[in-house]
Parts: sequence; structure tokens; C-alpha cells
Amino acid sequence: VVGGVQTIRDVSSSNTKQMLDFAMAIIAGARHVEIPDSETSPVLRVGIHTGSCMSGIVGTKTFRFCLFGDTMNTAARMEQKS
Repeated sequence: VVGGVQTIRDVSSSNTKQMLDFAMAIIAGARHVEIPDSETSPVLRVGIHTGSCMSGIVGTKTFRFCLFGDTMNTAARMEQKS
């Protein structure tokens, strides 16, 4: 999830709060998901990092929208190591 994608002139401090609220909401929501034939709920890991990134369409047969940059890599590492 990308929050607060904007121009440099349109910086808002509420973006961080919105992303934290969203992360906490999906983690809380996962507790209510039932897995068939199991008594456990899914456990989510979230990595949040702020900074610039680039986006683009990747692929020749199957197109995917991707985000690139140190910000994305840092958030991915935070999620993997949490």
C-alpha cells in the first residue's frame, strides 16, 4: 500500500498517521478472519517507511504496476525482518 503519493509542494503530515491507522486496522481485522479447520488467525507483518519512490508498468505479456526505490526496499526489509 502506498500512502500520500503527492507532489513535493503538497506535503501533509497526516499521511503518516493515515498509514499507521491503516496498518493497525488491517492487523486488527486479520484477528477476525477464520481459517477453515484451524483455530488460529492469520498474522500480518507490516513495514512502513517514508521517502521518495518511482513507479512504472513492468512486463511484456503480463503487465504489473511496480514501485521502485530505496524507500520500497527499506519497507520490504522491515516487513521481512519483523
